[in-house]
Amino acid sequence: MNSLERVLAAATFQGPDRPPVFLVLLQQGAIEMGLPLSDYYSHGDHIAEGQTRLIEKYGHDCVVGVPHIVEDTLPFGTELKYYDAGPPSVTGMSIKRYEQIPELKVPRAADHPQMRETLSAIRKLANRFKGEVPIIGAAIAPFSLPSMIMGTKHFIHLMKDETGLRDKYWQTLLNKCVEYVTQWANDQLEAGADIIVLADGMASADLLTPQEFQTDALPVLKETLSKINGFVAYEFVGKAEALLPYCKDLPVVAFLVGSDDNLTVSKGNVGGSKALVGNVNNIKLTHWDRDRVYYECRKALHSMRNRSGGFILANQGPEIPYHTSEENIRAFMEAVHDFEMN
Repeated sequence: MNSLERVLAAATFQGPDRPPVFLVLLQQGAIEMGLPLSDYYSHGDHIAEGQTRLIEKYGHDCVVGVPHIVEDTLPFGTELKYYDAGPPSVTGMSIKRYEQIPELKVPRAADHPQMRETLSAIRKLANRFKGEVPIIGAAIAPFSLPSMIMGTKHFIHLMKDETGLRDKYWQTLLNKCVEYVTQWANDQLEAGADIIVLADGMASADLLTPQEFQTDALPVLKETLSKINGFVAYEFVGKAEALLPYCKDLPVVAFLVGSDDNLTVSKGNVGGSKALVGNVNNIKLTHWDRDRVYYECRKALHSMRNRSGGFILANQGPEIPYHTSEENIRAFMEAVHDFEMN
């Protein structure tokens, strides 16, 4: 099997030759090419070349066309701060007052120079890997995007407001975010991405009760999924297992779960009908030794042992940190190659 066949077999419970491995290496391409991250992130040619070198080096089962998830905020006029050894962060909010929400124009992501570079990277990866290796795109989910363009504190205040602010602005804000995100996801699919990862950090069980998730986040997610013209994997970017029972019938191909989630419980919570992706702790990869990483990968594989599939071994989102050693990255593949499916 090639990587695409392997991932499709795992996601559809058709029996892959081995469990697939998703190594989300968004920064390591810069190391391979000897470039500062700010330069690497800014050019589609660099992203495509970096991803190509990494898959040739490690032999995992995906390439990722996006440089980092916070780029989704740029078309709204935010500013990013770049770091030498980590992903950028948003430093300037585009919504500073709730009263700005009705007048907020929904930008077209592809009109922004940085987003065009991302589409270029996806096209180049598609030219090289289409039909052989899954090409992954990504977007901040509409429920979480407001926290990135107005600030988490202000978003939560609006969500929980009982003074009339929510009635006035909440649905308008989310409608605009749904329009933006679905457009951007479809742009990536048209460029050649095989699947879109929707990252929804504000919708995890770390922040929402099951009731809040069902009332506030789930309707937005359902609307979003109905407007994306391709495969989607849903990432909680946090604890997921308590919310999975409410998501098991969603039209997604997989759920990305966190390191605090029990894989066996999570599998039961989706009824065994959807694949799970995860869930090795990404932060601890920087200080675990190779043997510990190997052990954690084997533990995940054994807990999801199933000849028919349903599991993709991966780091917990959003990415493997810059300073993770090569031997720790290789431990993922070593664990899988040593693993017996039956």
